[in-house]
Amino acid sequence: MIRLSKGDEPAVLSNNAAVWTAELLDALEHRPADVPGIKGRYNHPTVKAALKAETSEKCAYCESKMLHVTFGDIEHIVPKSADPKLTFDWENLTLACDVCNTKKGTARGY
Repeated sequence: MIRLSKGDEPAVLSNNAAVWTAELLDALEHRPADVPGIKGRYNHPTVKAALKAETSEKCAYCESKMLHVTFGDIEHIVPKSADPKLTFDWENLTLACDVCNTKKGTARGY
């Protein structure tokens, strides 16, 4: 696993995370059909660019150079399902390859 130093939080998160989190928590309780659209808001080009920069375009878990064969996934270190309050938390986001991101529901051994 790469030792990472978080860069500056992208403005789209710092400007919107609190409102998005409140909307997500409300939707989880009252409007489940709205949850998928709200959850995906972290998937913004500026967020991905910042994550690419901080990981040197490598998977944060296995350190593979992935961007020449795949797009890479914005990964939640603490899964969204385990703590929805961290869905838009900059400290909880990183970049992962498809293999590591797929394994997130299993014992990864990381």
